[in-house]
Amino acid sequence: MRKARKRQIETLAELLIREQERVIEALYNRDYESASSLLERCQQCAMQLGENIEQAMGEGFKTVALLEEYCEQIYLVYETIESGRAEAASSMQDTLRKISADIRQSIAEDIKIHFEIVFLPFRASAWNSMEKFWKAAKEAPDYEVYVIPVPYYYKAWNGDTLGMRYEGEYFPDEIPITKYDEFDFEKHNPDIIMIHNPYDQYNPVISVHPFFYSDHLKKYTDKLVYTPWFFLDEWTQEDEAALENMNCFVTMPGVINADQVIVQSETMRRTYVGFLTEKAGENTRELWEQKICTFDWPKTESLIPQEWLNKLQKSDGKRKKLVLCSVNISSLIQYEERLLQNLREVFAIFQEYNKEVALLWHSRPLDEENLRILRPRLFTEYDKLVREFHEKDWGIYDHTEQEKETAELCDAYYGSGDASTCFFYRKNRPVWLMNADNDERAVVRQWIEDIQDNCR
Repeated sequence: MRKARKRQIETLAELLIREQERVIEALYNRDYESASSLLERCQQCAMQLGENIEQAMGEGFKTVALLEEYCEQIYLVYETIESGRAEAASSMQDTLRKISADIRQSIAEDIKIHFEIVFLPFRASAWNSMEKFWKAAKEAPDYEVYVIPVPYYYKAWNGDTLGMRYEGEYFPDEIPITKYDEFDFEKHNPDIIMIHNPYDQYNPVISVHPFFYSDHLKKYTDKLVYTPWFFLDEWTQEDEAALENMNCFVTMPGVINADQVIVQSETMRRTYVGFLTEKAGENTRELWEQKICTFDWPKTESLIPQEWLNKLQKSDGKRKKLVLCSVNISSLIQYEERLLQNLREVFAIFQEYNKEVALLWHSRPLDEENLRILRPRLFTEYDKLVREFHEKDWGIYDHTEQEKETAELCDAYYGSGDASTCFFYRKNRPVWLMNADNDERAVVRQWIEDIQDNCR
């Protein structure tokens, strides 16, 4: 039984006992007319209580049987009064109290509470940010778990939505999916709702359906939990550039409206707390300290797909050097076909060195979608390059949102200058920033040869 419904039943049981004590008091005072009227109210209350429990727990449930016995005793007392043997009715009060005490104990011990937790991912590619919580919840015997992918929209430059997207069919087969329009949030009133999109309406590129904005979801749950769908490089409050970027995701509605925020590490927790305290005032520190917590994330190596491992292994069983290739949408729009041709040439070189060095091409889903919207013709050519990469099947193609996790696996970086570049610089791992204006084949070839022996 859900916690809220059990509270209602407990309240109804307390009302029954109060009415019963008024009956006993009326009998003691020889006010038999009031006692008869109160007995009728006890009967109605007991019947209502029994119906509620039976609906939730089924016929023949122990508490329902006790309530049936109680109703019989109430009727016996009533009949005794009506038959003119009111004095005899007073002797039945101990039996009433004994049965009502048994009812109260049965409600407390026999009616077990189960909890409902609802996971609301919006991108299938970002599911693994929630998956660890889902696995923990589904293994708990007292949790009823729902995974409900939510619809979302991309936005045009003027803020107009560009058609609804829904990715429920792209989740792993072992995850039972509930359709968003088949779940009554008001009726269920889940104990916990978990989200991983903090932006609500404030992301200029993408938005979940307004029903799933964090301020609206709070109406339907006792506890709204937010955990980021992205992983971040670790930093502290002394890192001014990183802290400036936190305005883009830490002060978003999902963080503010959540009852609990789960971040990737204790360092990140302290950074969140310090940042939010600075923004909202020192008097809010205790609030953030209580709200923001951590979770033990799996080790990165354990997240490597098997098909990647196959391409990372050399003939002698050792691991190849792994180079991350990433090209952002700004570079694509700036250089257009020149950049795509440059990628084709560089990919051909990496294919030559594939016995010793593996290439992992990370293509951001959001960048691809924006490219499709902003430069349809260029997207067609880009998609052709992606299909060529798949067909040749010598490299690794990563089309997820987990760029931080992917970067952790790699020994060097080739591509556009962006957040990934900063990560590799901080880790002292080799970086080559592509330049589509020049013929890079010779220098890239030499760079690949250098990293075979000179990186971690």
